[in-house]
Amino acid sequence: MTTYRKETFCDDDDDDDDGGGGGGGDAGRLLEPECAAELKQVRRNLLEDYRISPVVEQSCELDVKVHCVGVVRRDVIHCLMDVARHQSRAAAAAAGKQLTDSCYRQVRLTTVTVRLVCVY
Repeated sequence: MTTYRKETFCDDDDDDDDGGGGGGGDAGRLLEPECAAELKQVRRNLLEDYRISPVVEQSCELDVKVHCVGVVRRDVIHCLMDVARHQSRAAAAAAGKQLTDSCYRQVRLTTVTVRLVCVY
């Protein structure tokens, strides 16, 4: 069974109540703690169930069947990210280990979205 590197993108253990803005204290607060907690939950949901986004689910249906056979649902997005991470390597292309263009775009968009959530 393959173990996928879990992409967390930002510190899940950030409990300093600075809103995740990185500035610390009230001066660095970008969001209220409740809002920051909700964003953290959104990020967690995106990383645990790729089906939360119908566009990702539809765009990656074939790719999941090809590249992520037997992978539990909470690891599917990590599996797709792993394939996408190696997408541009010649060896991956030669071996046919590439995502379809539409899935690749959606996985990259999900990655960007999750990273943006970390800003807050």
